[in-house]
Amino acid sequence: PRAAGRSWLARCGVKASPERVVVTAGSQNAVFLALAALAEPGDEVLTEALTYPGVKSAADLLHLRLRGVTLDGEGMVPQALDAAAAGGARLVYLVPTLHNPTTATMSRRRRRQIAEVVRRHGLTIIEDDIHALLLPKGKRPSPLAALVPEQTVYVAHTAKLIAPALRVSYVAAPPSIVEGIVSAVQGSLWMTPPLGA
Repeated sequence: PRAAGRSWLARCGVKASPERVVVTAGSQNAVFLALAALAEPGDEVLTEALTYPGVKSAADLLHLRLRGVTLDGEGMVPQALDAAAAGGARLVYLVPTLHNPTTATMSRRRRRQIAEVVRRHGLTIIEDDIHALLLPKGKRPSPLAALVPEQTVYVAHTAKLIAPALRVSYVAAPPSIVEGIVSAVQGSLWMTPPLGA
């Protein structure tokens, strides 16, 4: 399954060795596991001011505080992220391509600006990029994970392109984070159902 995940991630523009890939039971599960591996109860997680409702549910279960960051027609505003990150947050959750619920897509320039803020503050991104492959290849900006791979947990989903019942997502994570996500998988559902994977 990790080798299949590596191939799927490559289609999304993310290069990851099989050792950096974690197979999860869908993107909601992937986001939950990433938050569980990276945050402690009470931690603040930065998100777009309008964000995917599933991250709110995950944060509630994990007793995390979400803080909305100003967005515009391209998504999160880099200057607003810079100001919000100064408060000590360590995580930022983003949907940069066909954002849910606004459908905004960050330009390449905006992605570079966000990546610069992330580097400067030492943030870790959870990049929920489940809609990336819905865009034609020539119109699809590189994911944030391609710009700051050492600071990004990248989530790619299969159901939007293959079948809604196929609850398999692939997570590419830096080596220092992979084991924490694998432990979260084992602690929550032991393993992703192998038939789908």
